[in-house]
Formats: sequence, C-alpha cells, structure tokens
Amino acid sequence: MFAAYNYFFDKYVHETSFTSFTFIALGSQNLYQDIQNGLVSFFEVSVLAMVPLCFFGFLFSLGWFMNDYFLQQKRLEKALAEKVESEIALIKHQLSPHFLFNTLNNLYSLSLKKSDELPDLLIQLSNILRYMIDDSKQHSISFEKEKETMLAYIDIEKLRLNNSNQLKFKISSDKPTSLPPLLWLPVLENVFKHADFFDLNENTIVFEFMIFNNRLKIYSNNKYKEKHVVKNIKENAGGFGLNSLKKRLDNLYPENYLYKVEKANGIFTIEIVINLV
Repeated sequence: MFAAYNYFFDKYVHETSFTSFTFIALGSQNLYQDIQNGLVSFFEVSVLAMVPLCFFGFLFSLGWFMNDYFLQQKRLEKALAEKVESEIALIKHQLSPHFLFNTLNNLYSLSLKKSDELPDLLIQLSNILRYMIDDSKQHSISFEKEKETMLAYIDIEKLRLNNSNQLKFKISSDKPTSLPPLLWLPVLENVFKHADFFDLNENTIVFEFMIFNNRLKIYSNNKYKEKHVVKNIKENAGGFGLNSLKKRLDNLYPENYLYKVEKANGIFTIEIVINLV
C-alpha cells in the first residue's frame, strides 16, 4: 500500500506538479527581470530627457539673473547721474542769488558813471549765464570753456574790489582736456564771499586751477573775515558749496582725489587734487 502511494506521487505529482511549479517560478523570475530592465531603461531615458531640460533651465535662470543684474546697474547709474545733476543744479542755484545780486549792483553803478567797461561786462555776464543754463548740463566740458567762464566770473567779481593786485590767479592745462563742469565754482565763490579784501597787503588771495600729468589741482589761499567764516568752518568745513563739491567728487572720483580744507593763523586754505584718469 505504501509502495503504491509512493509510485503515484512520484509519477503524477512530483513529475507534473513540481515541474509546473518550477516553470511558474522561472516565469516569475523572468517577469521580474523584464520589469527591472524596463525600469532601468525608463530611468535612463528619463535622465537623458532631463539633461537638456536642466541645461535650458539653467540658461534661462542665468539669463534672468543677468538681466535683473543689468537692470539694477542701470537703475543705480541713473540714480547716481540724477544725484550728480541735482547737486550741480544746487550749486548753480547757490551762485544765482549772491553772484547776480552783487553783479547787477556793480553794473548799475558803472551805468551811472557811464563807464566804458559796462558793455564788455554785460557780455561777460551773458556768457556766464549761457554757460550755466546750457553748457553746464553736459557731463564733460573742455578746459578752455571752463577757463573762459572762470576768467569772466573773476572779472565781474573784481568790480567790487579796490585793489585787484591782491589777487593772484593761475589757470592752465598742459594739454587739451575735458572735465566735469563747475568743479571750480564752490572754491572760487568761497574766495570772493569770505576773503578779507580790506587788507591792503598784496597777494593775500591765491587761486589755482591747473591740470598737469592728468591731475587737476584746485587751490585757494586767502585771509578771511573772521565773523563770516568761523561759523561755517566749525559746522560744515566751508559751507554748502564745498560740501556739495565733496559729494560730487565722491561720485565722480571715488577714492581717487585729495580734499583738504584748513583754517590757521587767519588764513583759509582749500586744496583739492584729482586724478583725472
């Protein structure tokens, strides 16, 4: 009986069922391998597809950031330019009341005397006003034009002086040069506003505007009227005009200039040296 059972199991179950089971197991293994291979292939295709997408995404992001950077730079440059222009406008505004009031009074006095100097001085005043309105709007202007305006300004201011021998001016350049307008104005105006012109000693006032080896030197040295200048020096080292000039130099020539204002022994000295290149 037992022998018959073994025969039956070996014949029909072991040889058929187990063989089927083996086929099923092998089929499952092959199916798993196919799925695994398919997943690997899908992953490889996905990675290959993502490479150009990531690359173009990187280029897009880089382009966006660069565009934003350049826009920010343009805004900054525009803001700085507007700031410089506003400061120039403030300097010109500072000139107008003080300078024009004295000039018109002096011209009126000359007209009463029927002075022959009056027509030339009117032309000089006209040239200065034209310069202030038109030429000074430019970012750079020729040295010769600046010199012409400075000399006209000095000639008009000298009208109220009894002794012009007190004045020593040097305005020169070793070569044709262009530079920002009105750098000289706050210094020269400070001289005529605060200098003591009642001191009879000669050469009490020196003004220099000189360019040599691409360096601009603006220098003034004068005796001053104590009651007029002491308060300004204590509070803001020379007043609104000189402070505005220093701000302009910070914008135009950052860390590329020397600026010194001193008061000692009754002498007021301004020295500015600018590297133009």
